[in-house]
Formats: sequence, C-alpha cells, structure tokens
Amino acid sequence: MTVLLIGILSAVGLNAVWTFMSNDSVEVPEVVGMSLEEASAELEREGLTYETVEQAHDSEKGTVFRQSPNPSQRVKQGFTVTLYVSAQEGVSIPNMINTPEEEAKKALYDLGFTPEDIKVELLDDENYARGHVVRHEPKSGDTVAPGDPITLYVRPEEDLVQIPNLNGEFQSTAEERLRELGFKVYRNGENGAIYDRNANAPLYKVYGSTPSPGTYHPKGEVVRLHVSLNESYGRGGGDRSSDDDDGEDGNGEE
Repeated sequence: MTVLLIGILSAVGLNAVWTFMSNDSVEVPEVVGMSLEEASAELEREGLTYETVEQAHDSEKGTVFRQSPNPSQRVKQGFTVTLYVSAQEGVSIPNMINTPEEEAKKALYDLGFTPEDIKVELLDDENYARGHVVRHEPKSGDTVAPGDPITLYVRPEEDLVQIPNLNGEFQSTAEERLRELGFKVYRNGENGAIYDRNANAPLYKVYGSTPSPGTYHPKGEVVRLHVSLNESYGRGGGDRSSDDDDGEDGNGEE
C-alpha cells in the first residue's frame, strides 16, 4: 500500500513538473550578437518581454552584447529579459566632482568602462574632502567612445608633497630643496642620483627626477635626481658638488 501511494505521488509530481515546463515556462533563447530589433522579435515569439540597458561597448551600435538570464535557462512566460545594447557612438560622462573615488569608478563601470580605461592621478586641493574627486577628464557632459581613457584627479588620503620641477638647478641646490620638503636624497649607491654624460643639459645641472616632477609622494620617500655630466656644455665654474664624496650615500648614511 505504501509503495503504491509513493508511486502515485511520484507520478503526480512528475506530471506537475512536466505541466509547468511545457505550459508555463519557456527556454530563454540566445540573442547575443543580434540587433535589438531581431532580439526583441525572438523574445516575443517565445512569449517573453524585455528591457534594455545601453552601455559603451566595442560591438556595433544597437547590437545586443549581453543578456540576463543566460540562454537555455527556463523562465515563466511573460518574464522580462534584460538586454545590454551597445551605445558605440559614446556615452555622456556624469559629474563625479566631490564624489568618493570608488563611487566615481563604479559610476563609470556602470556605463561600461573597464578598470583599464580609468587612470587616477593625485591632486591635493584643500577645497575637497580627502579621497574625493577634484576634477576629471573628460569633463561632465562630454561624450566619449568605448575604450577612451578617463582620468580622475583625486585628493590624496594622506598628506602628500608634490615633487617640484628642479630642471636647470645645480645638484646641491636641488638636493637642498628636496630635503626641505621632507624627501630623502642620496648622491651615490642604488638610491643615488642618476648621472648621464650624454644628457641634453648643462654640466652638473638637474634635468629630471625619479619620481617625476609634479607627482605627489609621502615625506621620507627617496627622490633620485637626474644630473648631467655632459662636458660639451663646458665647466664654466659650475657647482662641482656632484663629484664630492661628502654627500649621503645610497644607504642613507650621512
């Protein structure tokens, strides 16, 4: 009797599942790669509705490049399928000024941009909260194509110091300025200055630095000056301090 009852219930259950699958549900067709017109017609034939989300994408404008749910999933008739449609002609950049960095990035991700498209530069501006966007390029309202670079200028979370442009300064003068700003500067060793006998700059003068001028870094970081040893500019009584052995070495010893 028990076996018979289980058999009856099993048959009823299977019949209910079959009825649901055959009458009330359909398999989501694959519409990725179709135009919006083709995709909508395909979904309507299956008794499904749809909504669209336009995002920047490298596929042809108006092409479905993603769908949700995925193909072959079974859903009830009348279910709404989300179609992600390429807006290749570009998208309008939102106003992200004075928003947290991560929030600004998320807004760009929602528009279809990738982390590779977004560059973050530090810009210390006391008019904005730390970690917030000070400005961005392109500006809000500008239309950009998929894959175009976007730069967010963000106020640093901690006190950072901008490395000045020391090009044209004698080495000793440049070292003094950097130390006054709180940076470490060495003459020799692996962290010492970078000397170049072929530099396009006067003898013993600075023609660059690592990290680059204009960038922001914490106090205590090492800055390596690029110093010219190109004698074709003549010695001319310039600062010969780059040849001294009395400066700091690359290990931080005085």
